[in-house]
Amino acid sequence: MPTSALGLSSMWAIGRFQRLTDFIAAGRAMGFECFELNHKVSPELLSTLPRNQVHITSVHHPCPVLLPSHEVKARGLFISSTDEEKRRQAVNMLRHTLRTAAEVGARVVIVHAGQIDLGPELEQELSHLYRAGLSGSPTFQEIQARLDSDHRARAPVHLEIARRSLHELLPDLERLGLCLGIEVRVHYNQIPSRPEEAAYLLEGADPALLGYWHDTGHAERLERLGFVPHVAWLEELHSRLAGVHFSDIQGLRDHLAPGLGEIDFAGLASWLPPHIIRTCEVQHWNSPQDVIAGVAHLRSTGCA
Repeated sequence: MPTSALGLSSMWAIGRFQRLTDFIAAGRAMGFECFELNHKVSPELLSTLPRNQVHITSVHHPCPVLLPSHEVKARGLFISSTDEEKRRQAVNMLRHTLRTAAEVGARVVIVHAGQIDLGPELEQELSHLYRAGLSGSPTFQEIQARLDSDHRARAPVHLEIARRSLHELLPDLERLGLCLGIEVRVHYNQIPSRPEEAAYLLEGADPALLGYWHDTGHAERLERLGFVPHVAWLEELHSRLAGVHFSDIQGLRDHLAPGLGEIDFAGLASWLPPHIIRTCEVQHWNSPQDVIAGVAHLRSTGCA
């Protein structure tokens, strides 16, 4: 049985609370004692964290968020960027999150490893066909195969750069006593979108410093679009697993409380090592009753 307590991400706070003190109080009322700071926590919101009075297990980069995500994308500030100056800026932004994580006593920082030179149009077409119930159609299969081929052709250069960026941070991680968890991505123009890509990024690094972070909604979405079976991520990477985000998915809509969607959590439970961090990452529109029921669902399936 798992030995790590189940935590709650501040994703649930964004749009619901103006102060993290209120979020923590609401989380504790639902039975949570561990919490994650997510990537939409502003400096102002972070200032309301009751320091030394709360157990923060993990922090999702960027935290605090200094630039809106659309501006980060517009500037191309990714640790996988082929532009060296942009890559350096992205690495320094990540260092800022590492310092935040150390200050709040977190164990793991969750990071997105960047994206590749591939537009979103094909995936948008694929998603439209899936929602229309046409995932078995020749058109769906043709677009999926083309997108998969394009991704495989363009990913290597960005993977090499992202790996260099991550390994550049290993001395910082050792000094701060942190582990960096590379998260499975949700869109196919992002990395890692395949288990072997995550394995490449982790290769040669101390598992205590660089690990894999699983996200049930992301992995399930990739399976539904025909790319990678959900369980394949855990089969290949469970020995490097630092933590997991639990959320459910209906169709392609994720960040539902577990049990409100269609994920087979019982089928995932045996792949989750006892020591990892386990966090519910659900949107604010899930009611407290939904979240409480989600925890019960995770416990009944052996995930918590």
